[in-house]
Amino acid sequence: MIAPYSGRLVSIDNRKLATVAKLAGAPTAKAAGVALHSRLHQTVEAGAPLCTIHAQSPGELDYAAAFAVSDGAIFGIIAE
Repeated sequence: MIAPYSGRLVSIDNRKLATVAKLAGAPTAKAAGVALHSRLHQTVEAGAPLCTIHAQSPGELDYAAAFAVSDGAIFGIIAE
């Protein structure tokens, strides 16, 4: 997932992020999960990666990615 615009990262929806990881196959699949690239209160640039979703199969990756962009934002960014 990438930052849609520049600003300060003010929130992360941990429940939704955990669901994304589970849909990708975690914790059963050892290679599956979510890697965060930004911390709270950090300034991010438009297009910067916020997280990477890892999965062992393309189907799980597609399913997790589709969920990640649906039903509200995982990352809250305030423009500065």
